[in-house]
Amino acid sequence: MEQYQQTTRQEKYFPEFKSPATKWRFIRYIISGSSAAIINVGILYVLTDIWKMWYLYGATIAFIAGVVVSFTMQKYFTFRDNKTHNGHLRRQLASFLLVALINIIANATIVFVLVEYFKLWHITSQIISSGCIALITFFVYHYIFHLDMID
Repeated sequence: MEQYQQTTRQEKYFPEFKSPATKWRFIRYIISGSSAAIINVGILYVLTDIWKMWYLYGATIAFIAGVVVSFTMQKYFTFRDNKTHNGHLRRQLASFLLVALINIIANATIVFVLVEYFKLWHITSQIISSGCIALITFFVYHYIFHLDMID
């Protein structure tokens, strides 16, 4: 009974994970996201701790660099979508950038709250923020890059 309820709950909230292809896609998403996160945090560290830039400016610039890496890796590595014709790439990029814009606002807000109110280090705050955002955006990116693909 417990197993049946758990399986039903998983299928209800995460039906895409029934497919083995989607499970591997999620692993590739983690690899891509981790690569983008390393770029993000590395640039943030250089900008704020070496060049002494204000942490919110640094977090914004670093986040944008991470978005460029993320888009490229999500499209071509995670979702293996090589289509670039008939406005396909433009539509995906526009959707991705809209999500990125929402994410950059969420990122700045989360980092600010964690630094100013919870007194966390800006690097730790960036890592927490990126992790929260990454969990949510997997499903959004799945929709953007996988809209017309079949497992």
